[in-house]
Amino acid sequence: MFKSDNTTRLMVGKNIGRTAGVQITDTGTPATFIADGEILVLDSTDSVLAPGDTTADTPTIRIVQGRGLTKPMTSSVVIDGSQIISATSLDFRDSVEQTSFVGYNGAAGSVDAQPFTDYKLTIIFKHDKEMFSEQLLKRTYYYSTGAVAGQEEIVDAFIAAIDAEEFYGVATTKLSAGPDFGIQLDGQPLDFELPTFEWNVMMFETLLSKGFGATTLTEGVAPAVTADKGSGKGEQISEMEYFTNGFDGAINRVYFPADKGTKDALVASDYDLIAIESYDVSEDYVVSGVKPARALTLIALEDGAAQGAAVLAQLNPWLASAVRPSGPLTL
Repeated sequence: MFKSDNTTRLMVGKNIGRTAGVQITDTGTPATFIADGEILVLDSTDSVLAPGDTTADTPTIRIVQGRGLTKPMTSSVVIDGSQIISATSLDFRDSVEQTSFVGYNGAAGSVDAQPFTDYKLTIIFKHDKEMFSEQLLKRTYYYSTGAVAGQEEIVDAFIAAIDAEEFYGVATTKLSAGPDFGIQLDGQPLDFELPTFEWNVMMFETLLSKGFGATTLTEGVAPAVTADKGSGKGEQISEMEYFTNGFDGAINRVYFPADKGTKDALVASDYDLIAIESYDVSEDYVVSGVKPARALTLIALEDGAAQGAAVLAQLNPWLASAVRPSGPLTL
């Protein structure tokens, strides 16, 4: 028996303003019909929720996304003000590639250069979840000094070895100041292809063997930079949309699925997010499940969209009057 105790709906909003006199019933009046990518909050009668309305005016709301005159709107479940669990918002945050340093880091540090010494540098990649069991993908590089050893010699040798890597790896930059030398290690963009290659950023840990001695390793603290996948990236919203299509019947969403469902999220765009979690107490269950089921309504609005203010003007007063208000949403 099919069941769904937790459903998720996603509305994707474009960088547009609110349509004057917007309505959702008459496609024959395109000037006022909800625009493609427009987000609109409706009251319990499916009329446009008036800014300032509370649960006393309408106990339930529904959120819809316009998709033009010929495509059906995307809709949330009916959200009951007495069944709100939480309502939160999250501003777009760009992704950041990791930066680490071996030896001189642009401000301080050095490589401990010793003669007749074996040096070993290992880079362990932490982002790759496709490796089996508990194993992690890693690359190890070696260099041995002779009777005379210098920092630049060691740095040059490891940069050459890392740059010659046939598999994807970090990018290297040679740093120097006076007698001191170092290697800057930067994460590089990874392939993204929906649904084959998920959105991710390169994360790695650098290990130095005992041969490196007192060599400075700067990782996780300034001037090093920690990798961050960000929030509201177009790639992330595209993945989220792909997944939530499954709740609307596009159940073949694993590996090479049929080309079904919406594709409104733009990889090149940045999005602010609104999340409203509630209990779905309606009787309109597509599949059976535990009642009341949890329902998550997500709104992804292009960062800086003019319609954002109109959406907040509808949502915030109504949410503030709900049983579990979570504070005003911001974008």
